[in-house]
Parts: sequence; structure tokens; C-alpha cells
Amino acid sequence: MDRKSSLRFATGALLTALLATPAMAALPTTAEGGFVALIDKQNNFGDSRKSIVFYSTQDMSTPMFAVFAGEIISGDHRSPNSLTVDPSTGDVYVLADNRDQPVGTIFTPTAQDILDGVLANTEGDHDLLKIPFATIFDDWVNNQGQAYTTYNPGAFGHESGGNSNQVTLAGAVEKIGEIARPLNGDFFDTHIEFVDQNTLVMIDSPIISQVNPLNDTAANDSQVRALVRVSTSPGAATVNAGLTEGGFNQGTTESWESVVLGKVNMDFDALGVPNGVSDVEDIAYYSDPVTGVKGLWIGESDGGVNDLVTPANNRGDDVSFFEITNFAGTAGNGLRDFTSQGTAARFILDDDPTLDPSANNGSHDRIFVNSNDGSLVIVESGFFDSTQDEPSVITRAITSYDNAGQIEAGAWGIQQLVVTGVDDDDTQITDSRWTVYDDVNNDLYIYDADSATDGSPPPIFNHDWYKLDLDTGITTLMALNSDLSTGLFSNGDQLAFFNLSSAIIGDLNGDGFVGIADLNIVLGNWNLTVTPGDLLAGDAQDDGTGFVGIADLNVVLGNWNAGTPPGPAVVPEPASLALLTMAGGAIISRRRSKA
Repeated sequence: MDRKSSLRFATGALLTALLATPAMAALPTTAEGGFVALIDKQNNFGDSRKSIVFYSTQDMSTPMFAVFAGEIISGDHRSPNSLTVDPSTGDVYVLADNRDQPVGTIFTPTAQDILDGVLANTEGDHDLLKIPFATIFDDWVNNQGQAYTTYNPGAFGHESGGNSNQVTLAGAVEKIGEIARPLNGDFFDTHIEFVDQNTLVMIDSPIISQVNPLNDTAANDSQVRALVRVSTSPGAATVNAGLTEGGFNQGTTESWESVVLGKVNMDFDALGVPNGVSDVEDIAYYSDPVTGVKGLWIGESDGGVNDLVTPANNRGDDVSFFEITNFAGTAGNGLRDFTSQGTAARFILDDDPTLDPSANNGSHDRIFVNSNDGSLVIVESGFFDSTQDEPSVITRAITSYDNAGQIEAGAWGIQQLVVTGVDDDDTQITDSRWTVYDDVNNDLYIYDADSATDGSPPPIFNHDWYKLDLDTGITTLMALNSDLSTGLFSNGDQLAFFNLSSAIIGDLNGDGFVGIADLNIVLGNWNLTVTPGDLLAGDAQDDGTGFVGIADLNVVLGNWNAGTPPGPAVVPEPASLALLTMAGGAIISRRRSKA
């Protein structure tokens, strides 16, 4: 299409859009369907060690591809420990421990350390990485023949494992930020959730290691942090005097900073008062469109003690909602009360709340929230039950997120994973710690890790995929022995689901609607070259160039009014109206100059 035709299409689309009724946009053309991203924690000998491995739910018998995310030097000291996904693009955000030298060695500053005045081995920072899913998926389909491929991003250095089909693809991983935080003991991985393309939320490790019981105090508890993008360009990040908040600029393509929003404080004593370091099992972010309440659902492990002799000794896991009213600091943030059950700021999990909602003996592995109605989906552990059984899934309706300032919880539900002998090749109970949730189809995918003692043939660490349909209760075996190398650890957010068929094309700000706000983003960045695939910078076309122009405008206008408006109508900014006029003039001018 020439520039004159492009301008005619854009103008016609704008006129049509202003009169259009809401309509769903076309599905993405790059990749459609359900996908799972998970972290391979292997240090050595793995096929794709310290990589992010991607599966398609259409065929889970083998991964599609893996993307190496280890350290730049051969010692391989960058270790990815948690991830989250932008559901509209499939882009994966990864938090990775960053140590330039092995723990215990004498640190020698590099020339870069001396130049920027920050000792890279002392601040205890995290690297924030971004993997552009669509770019890699396109290469996998068009250039690799959909054969299993390990992508080495090149800039991160050495080979990523034993896969013979290894491809170097520049930009497969982008270091977008370097996040300041306390120098913690990192036995427990972090947890991270996607809010929008400018904001992530995380729960850090406790400030002081739990090895010393004297440190097990509420003051040393894990911190809830916002990770905020302050610039789409590098160099704008700053840190506080203690190097515990903010960000650094060492080799980053953008500038991100961390902000403390509060402490978890869910380790309660008998009176319901926080008194120790919380053992965070899992988190799930939710923003309620009805009440405007937003925050993190947090599951805190108390071991699920089930004392059949003395039930009063039972200690079920706690579930709380950490409300976030302020992403810039701690004011207004904290645990939100419930209208009923247990201590005000929590409810205690039961092994089967439909049978006995006061047993206080439940132990969970994962917690999810259904974005359609705000209800909870909790994977109740069978692996850690005092009498092992296949894991069950507990659901709880949330009637209101703001009933006089409290959360009003509703009815319970429960379903159990059913795994028969023909669907399994080991004698172990299904380990549901590695489960993801597809809230579009109300399905759970469970990645069950076989062990070295279950009689599995070498090599060990075979993994099986199961799907539990929460609408029908049917368990389906998706694949036996789907991968032979992936090593997972029991803590942290190490896998995530995304369903690109639910994405709305042209929704650049991620609010579920294509409208003036998205048009303002394109026109506010008109004629600029930005990071490819960055929707908030106006790159709606995502053609790999990062140039914001007529193609991006056509994407927005061609899908105008798709989705559901998030709130009161937004009027166009005067600057955007002016830019739209200027954009048309600029296109005509460029066409004439090349005539």
C-alpha cells in the first residue's frame, strides 16, 4: 500500500470509527491460543539451562522453544527466579538475581563499576528482563520450521545448553532495568505480577535471612514493591542513599525503579497480630472494575498442619488481600479486612471448606484470581497433605471488593484432580506447585515433576502435563514425559499462562478498550523510533522497526471501539488532535517530496 492509499485508509477509518458501535477486534495473526512460559532452573547439563521455556497448550508433548536468560559471563551467575506475562502481547518479564561474581569470592570492581560509582556486586539488585514473545514466535515459525529451538540472545554471552538446534537472535532478551533492593538472602525466590506496561508488582525476599530465629520478626518481613518504568530510554534511573529503592543504569535499554509499598505482615500470632516473617507461597494481582479496588491476593504458608488428635493445633495456610491505593509509596496500602471468618485481614484455608469451613487444616500450592468476576481459584496441595492425595482446587466467590471498606467473600467450591494409572508413569502424587490458570476457558494446567525415586527411566526429571477443566471437573492427560531436562524450584512465580486469543488489537494501554487513550499514545509518539513491540510507546504494528507512524495509526483506527470502555469517556487531548492533523500533512508532504 502506497502512502496515498495509507492516508486514505487512515482518514476513512477515523470517520468510520467515530460512528462505529463496539465490536471485537480480529484475533492476533502472529500467535493464537494458550501458551505457558516457565523457568528452567538448571545450572548445568540442562538442555536449556537458566532459560524461559515456552509451551503451546495445543501440543504439550514438547516445548516450542527456550530463551536463554543467564549471565553475561561464563560463570553463569545471573539466575532467573520469577516471571510474569503481559496478557495482551505475551511478552515475558523476568526478575533475575544479578551477581557479577560467585558468592563468597572477593569482589573486584570492574572499569564500569568505577565509572558509574556503583559496585555491581554489593547492591543486591535484580535484573529486569523482557522477552518479546511475538518476535521469537515469528522466527520459530518462519525460520526454524517449528522445530524445538534454544534462542541465545547473543548479548548475554555463552551457550545455553546442550540443544544442537541453538540460534543466536539479537533482542531475544532485553535487559530493560536494574532494580535496587536490600541485599537479602535469596533462598526464597521473589514473586512478580503484571499490572500494565509501566508497572509491575513484586514481593521480595525477607530483609534478613530466616536462618537465625532472632531475625524472624514482622519488622524483617518481605516487602511489597512496585517496579515502575520511569523512562523508555536508559539512564534515568536513580537510587536512594541506602541503595534499597530505585534503579541503576548498567547496560539497560529502559529505566525502571523499585518503590516499597509496604510489608506483607501475614504471619499472625494467636491474637491475629503480625509477629514474624511471612512465608509467601504465591500471589495474584487483581483490579476490580466495579469498585476500583486493586491489589494482591497473597497465600502465606503455615504448613497446613492437620492434627487429627488435637484439632485445636491445626494451622491452615492464610489468604489475605494486600490493597494498593498508592504505587508511589506506602501511604494507604495494606491488608484489607474481610466481613467474616477468622481474623479480620485473612481467612484460613481448609482442606475441604465445603465439608468443614472451620477445620483450619488446608495447605495450598498456588493462588489465582478469575479476572472475569474476581473469584479465587486456590490449588490445595495434595503433595504436602499429612495424608497425601491428589490435589484439589478450591474456589471462593468474592461477592464484593468494597462492602463498607471490606471484602465480602461468598460460597466455596471444590474439585479434585483425577489421575488414573493409565494417565501416569510413576507412583508419586501429582505435585501441583507448578500450575497455571487459563481464566478465559476456566482450565488449570498442572506441570507434574517426576522424581528420581519413582522408577522413571533415565534421564530423570521427566515431566507430565495435566489439564483440569473447572467447568466439567474432567482431568485430561496432555502429555507424559514432555521434557527431560527442566529443573524447577518450589518457591517463586516460575511459570505463567497467557491466552493471546483474548487480546484486543489496538489496545495499547491495556485497559481492555480501543479508544482515544490509545490514539493519544500513537500520536504523542508520532514519527519517533521506540523500542520494538512497546505498545505504550505507540508501536501498535510491532513490525520490528519500532517506528511510530501510519501503520500504527491504522491498527488503532481499524479496531476502534473494540472491547469494553473502562470508565467515563476520555476526550482527545488538544495536542493529539493537532498531531493528527499534522500527521496527515506530514504524510502528504513526504509523498510529494518523493514524487
